Amino acid sequence: MIPLPQTKIHKVQPLVEAFIRESHCSDRTTAQHCLEKLAQGYLTKSMDAYVDDVEAPRKIIVFGRYPSLPFKEDLIVVNFIYSVEEDRLKPETLAAFKEILEKYPQVHQADAMLASSWVYKNSRGIDAFWRHLGFERQEIIYVKRLKEVNHG
Repeated sequence: MIPLPQTKIHKVQPLVEAFIRESHCSDRTTAQHCLEKLAQGYLTKSMDAYVDDVEAPRKIIVFGRYPSLPFKEDLIVVNFIYSVEEDRLKPETLAAFKEILEKYPQVHQADAMLASSWVYKNSRGIDAFWRHLGFERQEIIYVKRLKEVNHG
């Protein structure tokens, strides 16, 4: 996987839109919002995105770098990971994600990596993917939405 230049963020819009559809979260976000947040992450140097092909991406992973508050660890957070459905079970897809998930924390000298298996309105999580890569379940997250946000 290769770094996505900030000038090419718009190229991942179809992947973000597909993720939103599959995750049943169109009531909570839009592709435009996600791309704006990614652009902000680039500006603050707190996020990086990697894709398989800059001009026509089929795979994307977005990392965030943050200090951990409760632990003495520099933390990498997998903010977003997605592959087009027809590529998901291909060995080269797993290999590409595995390679970047190993290299990125080394480059940034991180101590830990946090990733989630998004399950919302019965969407399909990716627990098996994370376990296959050596991640272990450590916490359960709860969300209470305090107000509706207009994403239209």
